[in-house]
Amino acid sequence: MAESDDRASTTGPDDAPELPLGGVLYVGGYTTREGAQRLGVEAYRLDSAGPDGVGVSELPAVALHSPTYLVRHPSHPVLYAVGETEPTTVSALRIGADQTLELLNTVVADGSGGCHLAVDETGQYLVVAHYGSGGVSSFAITSDGRLSEQVDHWTFHGSGPDADRQDAPHAHQVVPHAGRLLVADLGTDRVHQLHLDPEGHLGLADDPVVLPAGSGPRHLVVTGDHLAVACELSCQLWLARRRGGEWVQVDLVPSTSAEVDEDSPCYPSALRLDGTRLVVGNRGPDTFAVFELDPEHDRLVPVAEVGTGGSWPRDLLLTASHLWVANERGDAVVAHRRPTDPDGSWVLDFEIPTAAPSTLLLAEPS
Repeated sequence: MAESDDRASTTGPDDAPELPLGGVLYVGGYTTREGAQRLGVEAYRLDSAGPDGVGVSELPAVALHSPTYLVRHPSHPVLYAVGETEPTTVSALRIGADQTLELLNTVVADGSGGCHLAVDETGQYLVVAHYGSGGVSSFAITSDGRLSEQVDHWTFHGSGPDADRQDAPHAHQVVPHAGRLLVADLGTDRVHQLHLDPEGHLGLADDPVVLPAGSGPRHLVVTGDHLAVACELSCQLWLARRRGGEWVQVDLVPSTSAEVDEDSPCYPSALRLDGTRLVVGNRGPDTFAVFELDPEHDRLVPVAEVGTGGSWPRDLLLTASHLWVANERGDAVVAHRRPTDPDGSWVLDFEIPTAAPSTLLLAEPS
């Protein structure tokens, strides 16, 4: 993979990016890290792009304890934040007409260390993945976007060969897909398949998808008949194809071209679908890598790998003009302008300082 070293701190008038001006970037992260000056969920309005670069104004933050993942409701002007706490907390925040946030309510789950959440396909329930306790919880969403008390909780069981990281289940992500909930479990090397009934109760939908021992599945995407998983412990992308009612492995590739060993490890983080391509963040090498999915030959083809302009890329956000990176240990969100042609370079466009960012959500102007 070719790595781009192009850098630009601002954008001039002749090459102004197609930013969603007037849009707001919401950023969550860790409030518990030593030295971190994070209040909770922060908000930044993109005001202008001109001779002096990109104008960003900070809106009032909402105080929450370590809101490490955010998701927006598909129809309500509401976003949800999961607190990576013990026990896990989940909060509903209304997006006002001026795009500022108002805390509606916070509820508590049975699990601990919540790290991801998703609105189900009906828009009626919120489902949370608990890394610490290794399970998922469901909450009903009321007509105004508030959250009910916990409706149901499901705990996984098992372990993996890595004694330090796989001593127990560690649910890392929950993805609604085709009437099921796919749950990446780093602790047991499985993607669990659950269903959510009309009353919000959880149950088994099918046998889990089994990945290579010690791979540590973290994030996944489904596109067509393919399932791709970022494996945190093996530093790989795992690709499967749907055959009948099963997912069958068809490819397994390194997530980075960097030299990786015990002294220079790599931990893939967020995995995003970008048309026919996949983009994965690599903590350690501090890059994002782009792969083309070749469905005819069931393979992932490396296209590019780019330095994130910071340290420990925890989350990625793709827009029409940019790829945004939450550099958790770099204490900044960095925006990279997309190449204008297939052979072009990614350009580091601008950054927004913010302590220990771990999740990004962009609300574009209506």
